[in-house]
Amino acid sequence: MKPPLGLIVLSGEYLRVHVALMTAAAAASIDRKVVFFVTMDAVPLLLHSEGWRQLDGASRDDDMKARGVADIETLLEACRALDVSFIVCESGLRATGWDAEALRDDTEIEVAGLVTLIHAIDHGEMVSF
Repeated sequence: MKPPLGLIVLSGEYLRVHVALMTAAAAASIDRKVVFFVTMDAVPLLLHSEGWRQLDGASRDDDMKARGVADIETLLEACRALDVSFIVCESGLRATGWDAEALRDDTEIEVAGLVTLIHAIDHGEMVSF
C-alpha cells in the first residue's frame, strides 16, 4: 500500500496552488490517499463563486486553459472525482476573516486543524506549497 500524501497549501500565489492541485490529482490517480490541507493565504481556493480568483496571479487561469493546461475548476473537479480529501484550517479561516459559510458547496470540505491532517496521513509524506 502506498503511503498517504498530505499537501499543506498556504500560499496565496496562483501558480503554487495550481501545482498543488496538479500534484494532488496526479498522486490520487496512482491510488495514493491524498489529503489537501488549505490554510492562510490559500483559503480563497475553497471559497464559493470562484473565490480562488482572489489568488495572486489568478488571471493566468484563462491563459492556462486556452493553452490546454487544466484550469483550477478542472483540477478541483478531478480531485473530487479521485476522492482527494479537502481540509480547510479553522485557524486559517479565522485569520483571513472567512467562516465555513463562505466555502464551496460542490466540494466536501472538513473544517479542522493540523492535528486532523497529521492523523489522516499517519506515517505518510507531507509537502507544503
